[in-house]
Amino acid sequence: MIFTKLIYLFLSINSTKNIYYKIIYNKEIKGCVEGNVSKTFAKKFNALPGTCRDSNCTLFKGTYKIPYCCTVYGYEC
Repeated sequence: MIFTKLIYLFLSINSTKNIYYKIIYNKEIKGCVEGNVSKTFAKKFNALPGTCRDSNCTLFKGTYKIPYCCTVYGYEC
């Protein structure tokens, strides 16, 4: 089990990264998060290629650091 997690971590770190985004709803407010992640990581969260700006979400709300992965940026639509 630990070996599998290490392989996944190694592959996700070494893979090509692009910007992906996902539309979310928090307390009935439409928002968006985006990050520079691998295709494999984005697929786990059903994220789409592109940026939050593609969905007219431009009001910046903050950042969040995901350990061993990346930083994601939050926007309100």
